[in-house]
Amino acid sequence: MDRRRRLCLLLCAYFWISGARTVPGQPFQMAWSTQTFGPDGPWHAVEVNVGTPSVPIALYPGCDFWTHIYSSNVCNNASLGEICYAKVAGVYDAEDSSTSGLGAVSNGASSEGVDPSGGALQLQGSIPNSTMDQFDLGQGRVIPNVSIALHQTIFGTLPDGTAYPVEVGILSLGAPGLINQTFGSGLKANEGNIVQLQPTLINTSMVAGWLYDEIEPDERTASNSWGLHIGSVNPNMAPSLYFGGYDQNRVLGTISSQQGNPMDGLSPDPSEGTIDLVDISINVIEGASPWNFSSMSGLLASGNSSIGTLPLAISGMTPYLYLPKSTCDAIAAQLPVTYQPKYGLYFWNTQDALYTKIVTSASALSFTFHLDERSSANFTINIPFLLLNLTLSQPLTTTPTQYFPCQARTSPYQLGRAFLQAAFFGANWNANNDSAAWWLAQAPGPNIPSNPNVVAIGATDATIAGSANDWAASWDGIWTPLPQTANSINATTTPDSNSHPGTGQASSGISTGAKVGIAIAAIVVAGAILGAAFLWCKRKVIREKELEGQSDTYKIRLSDVSVAAFPIPKTPQEMYAGNYGRYVRRERGRSGHSPPNQEIFKELPRSPVEMAAFEEADGKYGRLELM
Repeated sequence: MDRRRRLCLLLCAYFWISGARTVPGQPFQMAWSTQTFGPDGPWHAVEVNVGTPSVPIALYPGCDFWTHIYSSNVCNNASLGEICYAKVAGVYDAEDSSTSGLGAVSNGASSEGVDPSGGALQLQGSIPNSTMDQFDLGQGRVIPNVSIALHQTIFGTLPDGTAYPVEVGILSLGAPGLINQTFGSGLKANEGNIVQLQPTLINTSMVAGWLYDEIEPDERTASNSWGLHIGSVNPNMAPSLYFGGYDQNRVLGTISSQQGNPMDGLSPDPSEGTIDLVDISINVIEGASPWNFSSMSGLLASGNSSIGTLPLAISGMTPYLYLPKSTCDAIAAQLPVTYQPKYGLYFWNTQDALYTKIVTSASALSFTFHLDERSSANFTINIPFLLLNLTLSQPLTTTPTQYFPCQARTSPYQLGRAFLQAAFFGANWNANNDSAAWWLAQAPGPNIPSNPNVVAIGATDATIAGSANDWAASWDGIWTPLPQTANSINATTTPDSNSHPGTGQASSGISTGAKVGIAIAAIVVAGAILGAAFLWCKRKVIREKELEGQSDTYKIRLSDVSVAAFPIPKTPQEMYAGNYGRYVRRERGRSGHSPPNQEIFKELPRSPVEMAAFEEADGKYGRLELM
């Protein structure tokens, strides 16, 4: 091989290897923390390295525009306790980073408020500072000047007013039609002491947009988009977040495509960003039912007929199912739970036998939605009760406490991380002429194919495709279907949920109709027993009459003797030679030849001599025949 040919081959190999490293248009997979977080989960969180030198920060993916991060100053509030829980997820101080833009954006208040959750988290504190710094996402992706809302003081409050320290911030997923954010900075005093904005413009990055448009061309994603399934900690289900695409294995069944910014649904009076919830039901997917029904619908409007459809938002920022009180009570009435006003939540009664049956069974809380704005069709997302057995821990409770995550509130209603454990959520910020499109679909259980099926989202795609994987099969071996036994009650009809008003207390789960049915069944069973007893007695009398006058033959049932022997030898020698062992006979009653009765059996001799002596004293043994 000449030198020229070898050089050509080497160059081809180099370019082939270089091309294999990065594929243009390939979705970018976010890294997740190896730890889990939250006093109300636990939950998975993504991890980014912020600043220079870099600081690892765990964040829940879920908001738009600004990424919310906590500074070490949030640990200075002594009234919240000695432990700084924010340090568990990581704190960041802009003044310690050489790449920070603190001061370049604003030393004053941010346009972003303290609580980006629409009031669900009830966060309080000072308005965060606006700043920017680089985010190292790994895999060589270092994004400069990412917009940050940096909180100096912040805490959460429970419904009873108790303050508690926060732990994890929020990662921005982007914004409709935007690659980055540009805004003014500073103030300028003009003549006449009129204060106005200085025309200096500052440009900051957003993760999804930068990966799509501002990175090297051969490393860019195909679109300004993302696809999210947060998974669960217990049972263990790995989380998934891609920018520019999604794992198709995380998308099952019907996919709802909505228009607009899904984060806008968290505003006090949302005009877009919501999806219409039609109903909530309880369904047994496989096996026997823990309840006296296999399906119960009508829970959304139970106790409040004024509820038709309920517009609500989907949010990765918040932990609970934020629904009307009447709805939470209607669901809780079917569960062994007790309402706790301090938390606005329902604690599982873990000592109740029904608790274990429900949270391990193949049953689910099912949410039925309108498919989209242009269709009257509906679709359903099932949340297994396994995923609704969450844990409160310090600083909310002194010891780990299992709870059901429905919290009553008024608008804006939303479904948080408890829901997103079993749902796929994604968006394309540049679809629909940059007004955005977003998607919601059923996500699988822990039995997820080991190799992700990563699919790129096109630059203006308003729809995506799901997989053909079976949802119930993805839970095989994880939940435990209750066995179908004689005591199982598994009705096929759907009861009216309004007959079970939501009290929030533990419920026996037996309706009036079920009680009537049980009473009727008891009467039928008692009648059958009496009839069987009558027939047995009548047959017994007939049998005794048939045996009258017989001296050497008894007719008995197999159940009337302790040893089944047929035929039995007639002499003691035959019996002993056959090695039959111990035999029993019935003492003669008044009738002279009554059939054997096991209750008054006596043991017979074992040797031929003993048997012969017994025969001389009591007569022949006779011959037993089975009936």
